[in-house]
Amino acid sequence: MERSTTIITQNERETRRIANAFAEELAAEKPVCHVVSLEGELGAGKTTFMKGFAEGLHMKETMTSPTFIIFRVFDLARSVFKRLYHVDCYRLESYEDLRALGFEDILNDPKNLVVIEWGNMIREHLPQNTVHIAFDVLAHHARRITITS
Repeated sequence: MERSTTIITQNERETRRIANAFAEELAAEKPVCHVVSLEGELGAGKTTFMKGFAEGLHMKETMTSPTFIIFRVFDLARSVFKRLYHVDCYRLESYEDLRALGFEDILNDPKNLVVIEWGNMIREHLPQNTVHIAFDVLAHHARRITITS
């Protein structure tokens, strides 16, 4: 059964705080998924969310979108996951671009935590238990964040 939660944030700090808490929850003893799809228009808050998410995983690296390199890999020391794959599908021509990079092997390893910006572009190729997070711009910094699992 699908569950959905909607949160309104008023600024980037609140969006990062929500992402931080979400990452901490995912990194708990028994995670409910290992793939998260971030969906929304340009400037809707996906990368801001990702920065807060990295903080929740106690990562020291600065999080930027891997738009031109497709994905970045980070080792996770303080999580049930071993690696974080930060994927950006914005510039993909097709799913075959990801497949050629070994994406299916990445998805099939439950020790990988995979967060995909523009995941809606490859939705039909994502595992059934993927958590989808949709971002809608309400005002200059305000966002509606809908988490569906």
